[in-house]
Amino acid sequence: MCTLDAKDFVSELMRAPERLVKISQMPEEERRGAIRALGYGFTSRELDDYICYYADMLRDDLYLGEGDFRDIIMERWGNCLD
Repeated sequence: MCTLDAKDFVSELMRAPERLVKISQMPEEERRGAIRALGYGFTSRELDDYICYYADMLRDDLYLGEGDFRDIIMERWGNCLD
């Protein structure tokens, strides 16, 4: 049963991202199953909504590389959830 939401996902990404970074390096078709196996049950839209709502806070606390952090998160993890 999936019980973790987008907030939990972003929290893990901020404090201990190793598992999620490993998933982001998997082939795209395997990412959804890997995210679900960790217990996350949110949709792509829920992740995007969460990121947009907390954008100012996340922008300061979360660095994922060059570029827009929202685009990076959705490309690496969110888009495979549709």
